[in-house]
Amino acid sequence: SSSDMEEDLAYSEEEEEEDIPDGDETKRIAIMNLDWDYIKAKDIFHLLRSFLPNDDTSSIKKVSILPSLFGLERMKIENEQGPQGIWKEAESSSEEDESTL
Repeated sequence: SSSDMEEDLAYSEEEEEEDIPDGDETKRIAIMNLDWDYIKAKDIFHLLRSFLPNDDTSSIKKVSILPSLFGLERMKIENEQGPQGIWKEAESSSEEDESTL
């Protein structure tokens, strides 16, 4: 019913309102968990620029992609050993297919 939906929405809004302290305001933004093999700084620049108002005072000064320590470690391993874990699912599913025949 609609009252159940309203209660669910109210509950969801209450859940999302955590008391997270605000930090100091900066001019930076962190964008994470993208497929960095395909996303470049110019892509992020154009995406963010599309949200700016059409005036002369708003601008994006610079876009840089900085890998995290975890990302640097993963890139090192991938350079030494090649991509990891992308074929495991296919191998296990083909074994399951063979066992069901």
